[in-house]
Amino acid sequence: MDGSGFYLPFDRVFTVQGFGTVATGTLRAGQMRTDDTGVIVPDGGQARVRGMEVHGQSVDTAQPGQRVAVNIRADNSLERGQALASDGLLQPAEYWDARLRLVDDGGRPFKNGTPVRVLHGTTETIATLRLLDRDRMGAGEEADVQFRLRVPDAAWDQDRFILRTISPVATVGGGQFLNTHARRRRRFDAGTMADLRAVAGDDTQEALLAHISQAGPDGTTLDDLSRRFSATDQDITGWITASGGAIGSGGEVFSAAIMDDVSELLVQAVGSFHDQQPSRRGLALPELVNSAGVPATVAGVAMDRLVERGQLAIDHGLISLPGFDPLAALGDARRPYLDRLETRLRDAAMKPPSMDEIVGENPQDRDLAELLIEVGRVLPLYDFKRTNLFLFHRAAVDQAIDALYAAFPPPTEFRAGEAREVLDSTRKYMIPFLTWLDRQHVTVRVDDFRQMSKIKNDKA
Repeated sequence: MDGSGFYLPFDRVFTVQGFGTVATGTLRAGQMRTDDTGVIVPDGGQARVRGMEVHGQSVDTAQPGQRVAVNIRADNSLERGQALASDGLLQPAEYWDARLRLVDDGGRPFKNGTPVRVLHGTTETIATLRLLDRDRMGAGEEADVQFRLRVPDAAWDQDRFILRTISPVATVGGGQFLNTHARRRRRFDAGTMADLRAVAGDDTQEALLAHISQAGPDGTTLDDLSRRFSATDQDITGWITASGGAIGSGGEVFSAAIMDDVSELLVQAVGSFHDQQPSRRGLALPELVNSAGVPATVAGVAMDRLVERGQLAIDHGLISLPGFDPLAALGDARRPYLDRLETRLRDAAMKPPSMDEIVGENPQDRDLAELLIEVGRVLPLYDFKRTNLFLFHRAAVDQAIDALYAAFPPPTEFRAGEAREVLDSTRKYMIPFLTWLDRQHVTVRVDDFRQMSKIKNDKA
């Protein structure tokens, strides 16, 4: 364990007059320095190292394995059994994976589901013993197991522990934790047992990849991996990439198997959406995440990969299958009506009809108008009172922007009335249109005057 995270369980806590709270213990992980800050586990309060002594001598830095007396300033009172750790190093969890060996004393075997006491550091945690590859575990046997904690607790992955019975209290075994942020494991599962053997092995690369695999769709992080394994960032990144895993922009890490599974679910969900909503251009990521039933973080990372590989497309925040055309679902019978409506809106230029006017003439045209909005060919803009929804055709919008640039090249100032004359429009259309241009940063408004942006926005 390197200096990326420190862990000091307290075996004594007392107060020294003139100094305050002092805690003693053996530094289990990382280097700890004066003025370091961390959290008190398990209550989560903040704490700072004010000073340290090793063998009665003041030091600025303590090393793993040293007995340390630490003067601590903490948010809350401290007690034996707690620990000081780097922020993020120890997180409470419900399940712990471990390698367990029972003492060779001829005692009765343990059944799956037996309640036990797990002594780690200076803390004792009540848990249920889950045997993953057998129903009973006898004296002298060794196995990879899982503890289900009665109350979520935090422990250090590389810590050793002692196993005790509930009543009467007796020491019956011990071992080492493999993963103290585990998910519930399936029993008698070959893949699970292979992963646990890899984590417990001496091959750092194999252990790291197995740890990522065990993290499942929740994933892990580069920071977590650097704390757990003695390897350079370059090696860690190389192993993940070579294995087919993925690293998100925020350092999130997912296994190749999870990426494949999530990617397949996302593509299937988008395809199902197209089947059910053929007139819609696509769906937003939150809607897709909910439909696919996957965590948002892994969905975002998988989306980046799918778009890069051309398996999904994203346009203005809407996700679709590549080449999907919602107009294709319209059919030949209604296509002439769509073309007629679109021609009318295009010809109306800066005096477009409202949705109410369109529907009032032919109620069936509402679906066609909404389809044109969905595919981006029509821009819907409400008036100031939100009583009229005007349907501006995008071709007319683009032509209007070009006309305004030609009439008022930057930094020429103009009023709304002058724009109205250039575009042959009226106030009821110009106010919502110019307000939209302001929001798109095509125009810059100061009081009653506007200027066209110095950099023309072709994506308005």
